[in-house]
Amino acid sequence: MIKIESVEIYEFRGIKKLSVDLKSKSFGVSGPNGSGKSGLVDAIEFCLTGDVTRLSGSGTYGISVKSHAPHVDHRNNPENSKVKLSVRLVDSGDIFEISRCVKNPYQVEISPEKPEFRGVVETLGAHPEFALSRREIVKYIITPPGKRSEDVQTLLRLDYLEDFRKSLTTTKNYFERELNAATRAKDSAASEFKTLLGLEVLNANNILDKINELREILNLEALTELKAETSFVKGVNEPSEEQGEASKNVNLSKDSANKLLGKFLDEINGELKEKLNVHINNLKEEINTLSQDDHALELARKHTFFSSGIDFLNTNKNFHEHDICPLCDSEFEGGELVQILENKLLTAHEIKNLLSDIDKNINLILGVLDHHIDTCKRVLSLSANLDLTAQTQNLSAYKTKLESDREKIESFRKTKKGGLDASRSLDACTVIPEEIKADIELIHQTIKSLPESSALDEARDKLVLAQERFRLYQKAKRESLLQSKRFECAKTMLDSYNEVHTKTLNEIYDSVAKEFSKYYSTINSEDEAAFKGKLIPAPSKLGFDVDFYGRGLFPPGAYHSEGHQDSMGLCLYLALMKHTLGEDFTFSVLDDVLMSVDRGHRRQVCRLLKSEFPHTQFILTTHDSIWLRFMRVENLITKSQSFGGWSVDTGPLIWEDADVWNEIAKLLASHKVTEAAAKLRNYLEFTATILADNLGAQVQFKGDGSYDLGSLMPPAISRWKKHLQTAKDSAKSWGNEALGHEIDALLQKVSGLQAKGQLENWAVNTAVHYNEWENLSPEEFKAVVKIYQDLIDTLRCSTCGTYLYILPKKGTNPEEIRCSCSTVSYNLVKKPKE
Repeated sequence: MIKIESVEIYEFRGIKKLSVDLKSKSFGVSGPNGSGKSGLVDAIEFCLTGDVTRLSGSGTYGISVKSHAPHVDHRNNPENSKVKLSVRLVDSGDIFEISRCVKNPYQVEISPEKPEFRGVVETLGAHPEFALSRREIVKYIITPPGKRSEDVQTLLRLDYLEDFRKSLTTTKNYFERELNAATRAKDSAASEFKTLLGLEVLNANNILDKINELREILNLEALTELKAETSFVKGVNEPSEEQGEASKNVNLSKDSANKLLGKFLDEINGELKEKLNVHINNLKEEINTLSQDDHALELARKHTFFSSGIDFLNTNKNFHEHDICPLCDSEFEGGELVQILENKLLTAHEIKNLLSDIDKNINLILGVLDHHIDTCKRVLSLSANLDLTAQTQNLSAYKTKLESDREKIESFRKTKKGGLDASRSLDACTVIPEEIKADIELIHQTIKSLPESSALDEARDKLVLAQERFRLYQKAKRESLLQSKRFECAKTMLDSYNEVHTKTLNEIYDSVAKEFSKYYSTINSEDEAAFKGKLIPAPSKLGFDVDFYGRGLFPPGAYHSEGHQDSMGLCLYLALMKHTLGEDFTFSVLDDVLMSVDRGHRRQVCRLLKSEFPHTQFILTTHDSIWLRFMRVENLITKSQSFGGWSVDTGPLIWEDADVWNEIAKLLASHKVTEAAAKLRNYLEFTATILADNLGAQVQFKGDGSYDLGSLMPPAISRWKKHLQTAKDSAKSWGNEALGHEIDALLQKVSGLQAKGQLENWAVNTAVHYNEWENLSPEEFKAVVKIYQDLIDTLRCSTCGTYLYILPKKGTNPEEIRCSCSTVSYNLVKKPKE
């Protein structure tokens, strides 16, 4: 795999132009929210994959990479928005460049062009899990089991297994539908055969008895066995010319024709409606249950979503306490959101039973309809044999309408869409048009006018028809058996696959869970050394339970805090990546993923990354400068950058403050006062933002957020002096005269520098106002630079180099001012008077 040497960004997202030199080492970026840190993460992801996760997925409708990845000033010129990475192959040490332009996001340029380089890029593009952001952690921790299974298998690069399982499930469902249709056809053919022979039950003995009765009338030898190839009409002579005219015309005996017509009349005169009504009424109620409002069927499909939403709200304290929708941030009054979801929710048991009942009733209805349509077809065939086709168009239209209604009901069964059309068709299929009765009467009268057949002709015709019905029944039976075998085969394959799939994933997840538990125990060794987690796979689901101080295993959202959940998300991600990539886990981008981890565990997180993944290049962003300090102290990173702010015109304000004073000195040595003044001004604006925040400075609020150096630096210095005065008074109240003198000396130094720079009266003394700096000579400007350099040095620890800050940060009465290594620690609370 690769490590990143450098990043170059042009007009991408909120960045105008930025170059970052990583040198294949772990790298840290800090800065307040909205300072552009994530733009760097997005740029790396875009260059490697052609996509930006932040611009896709839920809640990003109408947003796209091509339209919204370019800087807003170049939104109509995506060709100007580019990212270039210089990367090094870990195995060979070869260095090559990867370039991508937003205008053609899926066209990647590789230089030099080599198959092995392109292969690496294609692998990373297909699996962009090298980047993890805070918003992505929840998909491993607080997420429905089905979604977790999908996301984890994607990261493990096992998603093809789930795709294959879904294909097997689709195949099983398809053959189940085919089996149901074949079973209905078999039942219909059996019913017709039983009706013809006057049987209640079809079996070989019963059939042979009836057939032999007919053969006896014709003085034919009795059949002794019933096989698929058995001929009922073996030995039957053709009817006489006179006697056979009726049979020739109707293709069945006059008696059989009357029975067929009588059966059809029974069906349309009430039998059909009677057979269908109970099932239709049940089905319409079930459809109505899914049609309580315009979105009923959609609600049914979103059952899992609503169920998971209620679980999430009930287990996530932040959302539940404030009743805030986690998707759209809308606020609801006490419990209203949960109630809304519960009102829409059908329980898993109810929805399962409901859909099962719908399929059951539809299958029964389709069985009755298929039988009636088949009878209608036979009557139409009888009409054709009597040369009455032109006179029975109403009957033909009725049959076509029945088939159309059946198709709509069948469509609803398959898709659960079109419930209204299905309900209308259910009503329509029991409505018998008056017009068809005239057609039936015409057929009836025509049959009556035919000459009577003899008993021999009746027996002969019935045997012929029985032979036809027997063959149709045998064919339908074979088809039903075939579909049954196909369904059983598909079901067996799915069950076997699920068994092996679950067993294999169990082994993988057990291994991942052990690594996860080890990582989390390392971070929380002081109170959760015995911690363990468990991943519980099932077909299409992945449960996740974790230990809670030895009280049992529970979902992470049940008892653990948000900070612990963030830690778990990182640990599970690392365990998954280690299992997936092993030694190829050579770089990872962690975008503000540990913002909720408490300070007591930050060192352990740094040590975990350093010790368990010594060969992985981490690119970490954070809005907490203390985090960055811990990364440095623990030697997790060797280089970092601070983003001090952002504007649409300049992009991020970025500083590596170890270099800024040298850079200014070099510019002044070249008499470039204007450039030196711009650099100092931007650096001081960046620094003043941090100082004002660290010291709790009272800055005049500006609605447009345009805080310049004049808005921030004077209040910050004023606050600094006030804290020093308080610290001096506190030291004296506790009898620590030496510390009081030390603080007083520092206070005098700050006051002297402030006076020298006239920082409180910039409007009067424009010679030191930052807007006039470029008019100074190099020597004059050196004096200005010296004032600010000395002034800022009073606000930082000489040991750890961090800016001083107050504790607690919130509230109106700070108790301490200190640095991160505790070399500087000034008490701000006076000794109580006795």
